[in-house]
Amino acid sequence: MLENLPAAFEAALHPRALMFIVVGMVAGIILGAMPGLGPTMGMAILLPFVIRVDPQYGIFLFSAIIIGAGFGNALPAVFVGIPGTPSALLTVEAGRPFALRGEGGRALLVSLFGASVGQVFGVLSFLFLITPLLALSTRFLFPEFFALELLGMTAAAALMGRNPVKGIGAMFIGILIALVGPDPVTGQPRLTFGVDGLDQGIEVVPALIGLLALREIFVSPATSAGARVGDARRGVIRLPRPRADDLREATAPAAVGSAVGLAMGPLPGAGPTTASFISYRLVTLVRRWRRRPEEGSIPGIAATDASQNACGTSSLIPTLALGIPGDPADVLILAALTAQGLIVGPQLAKSDPTLLPAVGAGLLISTVLMVVIGYLAIWPSAFLASAPQRIITYVAVLAMISGVYAYRQSMVDVWVCLGAGLLGYAMWWAELPVAPAALALVLGSAAESDLRRGLILTDGVGGFLSRPITAAILALIAVILAGGAVRPALAAWRTSPSTGGHDVPEQAR
Repeated sequence: MLENLPAAFEAALHPRALMFIVVGMVAGIILGAMPGLGPTMGMAILLPFVIRVDPQYGIFLFSAIIIGAGFGNALPAVFVGIPGTPSALLTVEAGRPFALRGEGGRALLVSLFGASVGQVFGVLSFLFLITPLLALSTRFLFPEFFALELLGMTAAAALMGRNPVKGIGAMFIGILIALVGPDPVTGQPRLTFGVDGLDQGIEVVPALIGLLALREIFVSPATSAGARVGDARRGVIRLPRPRADDLREATAPAAVGSAVGLAMGPLPGAGPTTASFISYRLVTLVRRWRRRPEEGSIPGIAATDASQNACGTSSLIPTLALGIPGDPADVLILAALTAQGLIVGPQLAKSDPTLLPAVGAGLLISTVLMVVIGYLAIWPSAFLASAPQRIITYVAVLAMISGVYAYRQSMVDVWVCLGAGLLGYAMWWAELPVAPAALALVLGSAAESDLRRGLILTDGVGGFLSRPITAAILALIAVILAGGAVRPALAAWRTSPSTGGHDVPEQAR
């Protein structure tokens, strides 16, 4: 892929491509700076429009949103003391003290530096690891693809949240929704309950928008009751100037955070929140990086933000090479490619040989633009972080409903979106993680088709299980399920009084 980078850069530097990257970067910073929104909601709203443009431009836009939000979430964390996304929770602890003494801009420059370092590590990992993974996936047929799809769904179910049983339950909810519609072999309608609009199945795009985005609108009044936003302008008056001693102090922690992010990114269910907590914990273990809470922590800011961005970019590797999203936002990238008829894995490189090199070039350009746009956004975003939540909610709901209807000009899609949003709210109330359901909704239909074709290809279950790669992946699934089963008991043992343990914050789990 590296030999195709010059041509890929030429394509990524085309004015239209740059427009998508810049728009995505600005949107990502804004979404990250607004607590309760985040990149997943913004991507879900834009999904109906993205599937109508060139796949390269769609990935440019979505990846730029993820990258921008990886820095934008630090803006309210530092200025207001409220994380823009859960992964910025420890940025509050490390960066808020700077704003309280009038040095919020200084903390955000360190955050931008850490995010840039993590992004560089993530892009390099993408460029050097995507090709070997694609080469491995060329040996895959229907049984291996089914095993990979099952691995992605199972890993997300077992590793997301504290209770793997609830994760498995959420996964089956997504599979059940994916099964609505015609049987892939006989063509007979299933689970339609006589509703004419469901004869062709539930469209993935409006269902995802409801499940991932509209759900957040329903949930936010319950989770933000009593929350108040302080003076977002405190701590920054003008664009800050970089300080060489801060950058020197932040370099090594940023490298540590990047390494953690690279390790966490490809793992379904790990995500940037887990990476940021692990990175911050590693920083506190090094004596020369420790700081008193009231001081704030330059190493802590650098490590957490580097880990988030490295994690976000490296999660694209299994998403594009194997079809296993490492993060809920990657599910939407997978949905966009699938809606355009592209199949991830070795077929992706064959059907569009220019796509992956262009993605690598776009990620590098996005990194440079993040530094420029992120620096310029520090001052105005201080005001944006305290925008009235009611206005944000109205605009988001209007954009969602308009986008869903414009997708196919169908009121059925609008009702599907609303129903999925209510389902997502019910899952939140029942403490069921929504990401496994969303991933199963995207992969469920393909998994069923690959399973049935694989059984035909191998003449039954025996031949299916005799394939070495398939058997290895299924064994890995068994290990993941076993690990998920013992994890709650292990966590309870660690926090029991007899072991002298302490509760781990839920965001770190």
